[in-house]
Amino acid sequence: MDEAAKQIVSLAAPYAPFPAELRRQYDILHIVRQWKFEHGKLSGR
Repeated sequence: MDEAAKQIVSLAAPYAPFPAELRRQYDILHIVRQWKFEHGKLSGR
């Protein structure tokens, strides 16, 4: 399951650079994503 999630993230690349203004304001970024894997389909929020 972990490898499947990593592959999904890799396939979605490339990602836009993180904006400089936000880098100046924040030194830690938490990205929370919920994926639900079911027989032959994937949903995310």
